[in-house]
Amino acid sequence: MSIAREPRREPWGLHEMHVTDPDGITLIFVEVPEGHPLRTDTRA
Repeated sequence: MSIAREPRREPWGLHEMHVTDPDGITLIFVEVPEGHPLRTDTRA
């Protein structure tokens, strides 16, 4: 695996990192930080 893009905080608040496997498939890893709106449970 090789790092295609170093981890960084995106303007929308998520942390993303891209890696490429030996077959050329890019995997995107995402972390949703504590307090980000996506962590809010909106189910009633």
